[in-house]
Amino acid sequence: RADYDRYRSFYTKAMHRDFKVEGAYSSRVKGIPTGAFGTDFNDPGNKIMDTRGYADLKYEHNLGGQTDVAARLFYDYYAYTGDYLYAASLNRDQSYGEWWGSEVKLVSRLFDTHRVILGGEYVNNTRQDQQNYDVSPAVFYLDDARASQIEAVYIQDEFALVTNTTVNAGVRYDHYDTFGGTTNPRLALIYTPFEKVSCKLLYGSAFRAPNDYELYYVSPTSNPPMVANPDLKPEKIRTYTLVYEQYFGDHFHAAVSGYYYTIEDLIDQTTDLSGNSVFKNIDEVDARGIEWEVENRWANGIDGRFSYTIQRTEDKLTGKRLTNSPAQLAKLNLAVPLMTEKVFAGIEELYMSGRKTLSGASAESFYITNLTIYTQNLVNRLDVSASVYNLFNRRYGDPVSADLLPLDTVRQDGRTYRLKLTYAF
Repeated sequence: RADYDRYRSFYTKAMHRDFKVEGAYSSRVKGIPTGAFGTDFNDPGNKIMDTRGYADLKYEHNLGGQTDVAARLFYDYYAYTGDYLYAASLNRDQSYGEWWGSEVKLVSRLFDTHRVILGGEYVNNTRQDQQNYDVSPAVFYLDDARASQIEAVYIQDEFALVTNTTVNAGVRYDHYDTFGGTTNPRLALIYTPFEKVSCKLLYGSAFRAPNDYELYYVSPTSNPPMVANPDLKPEKIRTYTLVYEQYFGDHFHAAVSGYYYTIEDLIDQTTDLSGNSVFKNIDEVDARGIEWEVENRWANGIDGRFSYTIQRTEDKLTGKRLTNSPAQLAKLNLAVPLMTEKVFAGIEELYMSGRKTLSGASAESFYITNLTIYTQNLVNRLDVSASVYNLFNRRYGDPVSADLLPLDTVRQDGRTYRLKLTYAF
């Protein structure tokens, strides 16, 4: 009984004319029985606690003609506590983040052929705190407090090149206190030769900034000792996608897409010349694949969708397939009316091929079925759903991260039930 999970959440929103305010709070406590980070195995005292909250105020207004303005002001916080037992001695790991910011966006139609979006964003990370210490007797190994700022501007233009061809082009510039600036363009060419046929050629680049854990976390007592690397650069990805879509009649849709992604400066944990564990920009990754998708709505009310993907992701330096990356994925969804506009059955079939683990072995492929019976407005504004996940109780496991070695995979949940009641007022 050490693999427990408890959570709660609250969400609310209110709207008045051009204003909308929303807020949320959620918390979770998760037992960690697997001996992660070398902790005592199967002890219910090993747990992590996450808390997240935010408040968001939005304003949207038409300035007249074909120009709209949108603005938002937001506040967020996140808190994490990890309790880890080593021979019954409690080590506590904590982090706390607090940030606020604003965004302003202008959307305008020009000359009846251009739709231009211009915007800017500002984020102030007022607290980025990390601590690690033994509780009793109190011994601090890490006590790091920081603050930073992020600024960004972007522009996008969507315009008709000719009657059946649309171009969507944009660029965004972000500046971080930690590593400087990065510029990322996006481009889409959409060609519609016939009324129900379209072809899309898409290109984009994006980045992931290194987080504070990767930049500044130190742990002199871990094995091996963990040191900081404040010189980390952001991970960068470039994506190329070609899509063909076609509608047959009013309800049948089919699409096929091919993609190629390349990632540079991937951040990974490695060992330096002194034997310390440290995060570095060391990996380059290629991903390529093809995906097919079909969906249809029949006259009797049945909705269906099927997708199938073949892909390969590999380390460019070694040519080896990445861990926890399946070569094939398939998904089938069906919604069947049992009582017209009242009771429905939802069936989901999921397939995933085998995946390489960190030890070089393989997590076996699996196929699972999820079933849901649900109603809409069964009794005046009341919706009810009953679900069974992993209906046939298939045994399967997911590859683990390096923190859980020498385990190779962790078994996932078997048959699981959920009952959900929703009342609207």
